[in-house]
Amino acid sequence: MRQQSPGLTFKDIRAMQATVPGLEMLSPRKRFTPSQVIPKPQGELPVVYGVEPNYQQIAALKIASGRFFTPEEAARAAPVCVLGEAARVRLFGLTDPLGSASSR
Repeated sequence: MRQQSPGLTFKDIRAMQATVPGLEMLSPRKRFTPSQVIPKPQGELPVVYGVEPNYQQIAALKIASGRFFTPEEAARAAPVCVLGEAARVRLFGLTDPLGSASSR
């Protein structure tokens, strides 16, 4: 029995877009298990999901600092991410990672 829904897959999204008229926003959600995370987290690895840029609106995510990734960044698979507060602290402690060399 699943404890959490895997969300919509890329295959689900394509099928829905092809068959369901009037859909305004959809985003697949794919859980990834990174083989390496830099910097090394303090404690467990953060949970990592791949989503589309419109996921911010769908999930009503509030941005505390920085920004969400753009459709252009998603299209070219740019090496960007959005961190929740717990993941930011595990990876960077109390240091603000925005704009630092270790966050690039």
